[in-house]
Amino acid sequence: MSLRLTQPIGPDSRVEPGDARALQITLNRLELWMPSPDAGMNGIPDRRIIVAVRDLQRRAGLPATGRISPGDATETAINAALAAKGKGGSYVWRTMRDERVRPSHAERDGKVFRWSDPPQGGHPGEASNCRCWAEPVEAPVEEPEPPCFDDPWREEAMAMIEEFEGNIEWPYGDTRGNITAGPGLNVDRWWDFRRLPWTIDGDPFRPATEAEKLEGYGKVLDRIIDLFERANYIESGNRSEKKPVKIINVPAVDWKMLTRLRLTKEETEKLFREKFQQFEKEVKGRFSAFDCFPGPAKQALMDMMYNLGSSKFEKSKWPKFFAAVDRRRWRDAAENCQRSGIPLERNINTEKLFEEAAKQEEDEKEKIEEDSTN
Repeated sequence: MSLRLTQPIGPDSRVEPGDARALQITLNRLELWMPSPDAGMNGIPDRRIIVAVRDLQRRAGLPATGRISPGDATETAINAALAAKGKGGSYVWRTMRDERVRPSHAERDGKVFRWSDPPQGGHPGEASNCRCWAEPVEAPVEEPEPPCFDDPWREEAMAMIEEFEGNIEWPYGDTRGNITAGPGLNVDRWWDFRRLPWTIDGDPFRPATEAEKLEGYGKVLDRIIDLFERANYIESGNRSEKKPVKIINVPAVDWKMLTRLRLTKEETEKLFREKFQQFEKEVKGRFSAFDCFPGPAKQALMDMMYNLGSSKFEKSKWPKFFAAVDRRRWRDAAENCQRSGIPLERNINTEKLFEEAAKQEEDEKEKIEEDSTN
């Protein structure tokens, strides 16, 4: 954080609102100024702002004029003070407590936050049009270790994922046009497809030949291409003005009679468990505290991992979500877990799971606090 003004600010200056707001946020961070409760962080310089600037100038051994200009000694002194303060310390979030306060900020009112760990959207005053401010506390708050949960979750997660993904015995095209089979296995590449233990419909004990696998693979691939082509023409209504359609919506059951290739029920169950175990290891690699998360959070994370896959469920692609999970801010995770190309009810279910995790963790913390005071 640093202050970079564009115009001077002083007792007799016409002030750019953006500069005034930046100065308010900075002086608030340095614990030199707090807004009046009926004004908030409003970008309008009042007399107390000038007093705060004079106070800082005196501390820095500068003439106490109350005036600050871009790049002058006062701005340099403020930035030096910010650098010296670093990210240490804590503050109490304060709001205007009126109907204009956004709900997420109203929930933070009166709660303590660390400067080193900003909540989603930033510290008070940093979000667009935010009038909130930081009230300093005497010393950093030492938060207790978060609780560790060992409630059963795995079987519920598997049942939930299997319901969403299906466990289809024949090859089909998913919404993104990938050749899929069994418990949502992406077998779009021929060498992945041919490795599956395909049998022939009506004769489940006879393995499919290489020729039969290749024929089935080709039929599914041809239909996917055809569906995308037709979707493009319907979208544009004109072959010369095609618009790329990225999603197709054909139920898996509609692909059943396209080929005679089948996987046995036992094989699809085996494949599902193997894939689940693989993704559980990967999600634990992404979140080191996974084993201590509340059960609903574990279920939600496994659903996202299973649905998105290794290459798409990465921190670089979900930075806000991963930050929320690392900090165990489950409601922030709920706000940032939306996936595209899946049924709405699946997204809603994931949000609810993270909300349940937040409630479970809050209740456990309250219980621990009560036990410690008794």
